[in-house]
Amino acid sequence: MDWLRSLIAAHGIGCDLVQCGWIKAAATERGERVIAELSRSRQPPRGEFLTADQMQTLVGSTFYRGGLYFVDAYLLQPAALIRGLGETLPGNVRLYERTAVTAIEDCGRWLLRTSDASITADCVILANNALVKALGYLRDRLITIYTYAAMTEPISPGDDRDIGAAAWGVLPTHRLGTTSRRVGENRLLVRSLYSYERPMPALRAHEMLDARFRRRYPSLSDIKMEFVWGGTTALTMNGSPVWGSLGRGLYVSAGCNGAGIAKGTALGKKLAEAIAFQRRDAELEAAFGQASWIAPEPLRSLGFRIVSAWEQRRAGLES
Repeated sequence: MDWLRSLIAAHGIGCDLVQCGWIKAAATERGERVIAELSRSRQPPRGEFLTADQMQTLVGSTFYRGGLYFVDAYLLQPAALIRGLGETLPGNVRLYERTAVTAIEDCGRWLLRTSDASITADCVILANNALVKALGYLRDRLITIYTYAAMTEPISPGDDRDIGAAAWGVLPTHRLGTTSRRVGENRLLVRSLYSYERPMPALRAHEMLDARFRRRYPSLSDIKMEFVWGGTTALTMNGSPVWGSLGRGLYVSAGCNGAGIAKGTALGKKLAEAIAFQRRDAELEAAFGQASWIAPEPLRSLGFRIVSAWEQRRAGLES
């Protein structure tokens, strides 16, 4: 994170980076047990317990029964970060956007095909997360998940008391729960929902996200969702990434499991160093592990749906 911050500062990347901590918030008795266990196991640092009243003051909602606050975390605008990093790449790097690679072939050198051209290279890094599978690799390690977010229209200054402190972010105690945060000066964002391997209808995503927002902020019933969008991420069975060499001149860093900025930065930097200096980082590999095998179809989709339905029921109000 320090290295990423140094790049942001050196290039003046405006991505709304702010260290405001993060909150693991509980909306159920099960959630309260989770944060109690998390408090005992996370050393250092220990989190600060927040009561329901403190949660209301911080996030402007009476929805939560309590929370656990950790100061060493950041909020930012991820699209602005990616755009800024792309615009400040070293002079020996050329970035081509809207140029999808549709196939990779081993022809002695690696041949990358696009709709308009072909590129040959001795070394290729696959860093497209879930879409690594579309190129024919790691289908037994990655699951593609679509997830969704919605952002409100601007909330008038008179309603500031309803959206809490100037900057905050909330993570649920259950992995299928809803995350939320304050965006800019006067908007709220919720992120939730998962669909397996294909997107859900846009109207359904809109309705479900809207319902989750109103459950948390009933006093803002007149506020509409101005933006709703979705995208892919990659899950692995054991939560570890796919990282390292896939063979001669072919490398991968994928399987972020929804935690891509700090972890993805570390893994990408270390992979580049491993390629450039031909050395492995055993400490990093030991810390993150490697993604485990996933059963093939139809067992995979059947298992996912069963586990997802069970976990959704366990999530309860956290969703």
